Amino acid sequence: SYFLAVTFIPRIFILFYKNGARQWKIEKVLSSFYFKTFDKLKLPYISMLKFTKKSHFRKILIILIAFVVLIVSGKNIIPVIGRDVMPPMDTGIIKVQVSFSSNTPARESLHRIKGFTEWLHKQPEVKKSSVSIGSEPGVLAMGNGALSGEVNIIIHLTNRFNRDASMWDVEERIRKQLSQLRGAKYVNVYDYGATPFSSIKAPVVTRIKAEDFETLPKIASKVREKMLDVKGINSVDINWNNDMKEVLLDIDKNKLAFYGLTGTDLSRQLALKGVRVGDKSSFSSIKSQEIKVYYEKPFDENIRSLNLLPIKTEKGFIPLSQVADIKTGFTPAKITREDLLYSIDVNGYTGKRPISIVTSDVKKKIAELDTSGYKVSQEGNITALNDSFKRLSVAVGISAIFLLIALYTIYKSMKLALIMIPMLPLSAIGAFWALLFFNKPMCLPAMVGLLLLFGIILNNAILLVDFYREFKDEYGPFDAAVKSVQVRFRPVLMTAVSTIAGMIPLALEMAVGLERVSPLADVAIGGLLIGTVITLVFIPMFCYWFEGTKRNTE
Repeated sequence: SYFLAVTFIPRIFILFYKNGARQWKIEKVLSSFYFKTFDKLKLPYISMLKFTKKSHFRKILIILIAFVVLIVSGKNIIPVIGRDVMPPMDTGIIKVQVSFSSNTPARESLHRIKGFTEWLHKQPEVKKSSVSIGSEPGVLAMGNGALSGEVNIIIHLTNRFNRDASMWDVEERIRKQLSQLRGAKYVNVYDYGATPFSSIKAPVVTRIKAEDFETLPKIASKVREKMLDVKGINSVDINWNNDMKEVLLDIDKNKLAFYGLTGTDLSRQLALKGVRVGDKSSFSSIKSQEIKVYYEKPFDENIRSLNLLPIKTEKGFIPLSQVADIKTGFTPAKITREDLLYSIDVNGYTGKRPISIVTSDVKKKIAELDTSGYKVSQEGNITALNDSFKRLSVAVGISAIFLLIALYTIYKSMKLALIMIPMLPLSAIGAFWALLFFNKPMCLPAMVGLLLLFGIILNNAILLVDFYREFKDEYGPFDAAVKSVQVRFRPVLMTAVSTIAGMIPLALEMAVGLERVSPLADVAIGGLLIGTVITLVFIPMFCYWFEGTKRNTE
């Protein structure tokens, strides 16, 4: 843009005005319309400058009013709209997670889910779906380590312009249908891309850590009940529990010794769980294949039939029940650890409510529980949100320092450089109210919109200061300030109006995918409406105030 401004634009001017600055008929009509309408809008700004000229108290008063409005707006609006990494978006893709008992085989899971998939493809909004059950051993990408009783479904809908129901309406229908499934422990239906990083399991993740894993499922169940009471959370699950059936062989060591056996001798005669007993390969270049041994009838019919399993001893064959009892119990299907402690995650799946508000409510609910002896932390989207906002805040602070250095280098005056900085937070007043009006959270696109807004506000402020300095020696500080408003009002208005016009399609989300960037447009529109007014009042006022004081001192 700089290259075009110093090369191409001057050439265009020479081409258009080579015969003088004569106006075309359309230009005269538009110019006449402007002077009869919009040009009169600069009179209130000039009147405001005249109002502030009479005393320093009036200047300080309007400054205080502006900053009070900023503080009140930020303090009251941000908690209402909340904060999130990204705004809600109708992606047209829905993810479904259904968890049956850990003992449910994959074939049974498929049988139970079949009726739902048939219902699903009768829905007019659904284009296609894919179902995966369990996971591929040794391949993390195939099922992401899911158990045989865990079903993952990805549903693709038609785009939002070709259906009447929103994605969240379809999700609610799916949720109601899945609630009828037999034996389903957890049912989670949520947006595809609901988390900013694939490493984050769910929008809200409450992680509980302790030295003893046996007590974790109990406290996790209590946390789950509390999270289900939080507005905005549609479903909650726990990543592991003591619900997998386990068969224990209680060996009588005395009886075993009587028959001349040890526990190791007995275990060698038991082919349980398909334990590998050897390797086989005909070619050295090919990976060896595991050899596993399983029982045939009648010992594979049920677990109790193993009581009759013949065990070879020094005194002959005896049934297994002679030296051991078969007992059943429950054990975790999987156990997770973090920082040398056992951990368990309680995952909450949300709708459109901002993650900062949901997480805050979750913390309040969990605070009602006695969690002494446990380490409880929030590891969902809120971690990415806080990290991103922290990084962006540091970047803005660094850029503000470089901006001051650049402005001081240009103007050779720290006062003129500093008077532009207050315009940035004051213009955010309009940004806050715009987000509230459009019902959008303070998110990363909104922060990028603030940076865009700051650039436009600074550009207008710099041009006002340049014109003030040009007129200062001829007219004096106050008259130069008034003159800068009179001369720069039209270009400043053009900048604001043209930018707002360009942002309207984004703000109205007139294409698929614009939901993600619409907060940028909302912030730019609201910020320019307020920021333009503030710039045209405060920049000239600061200029003649500080420069006038300097002249009086001289």
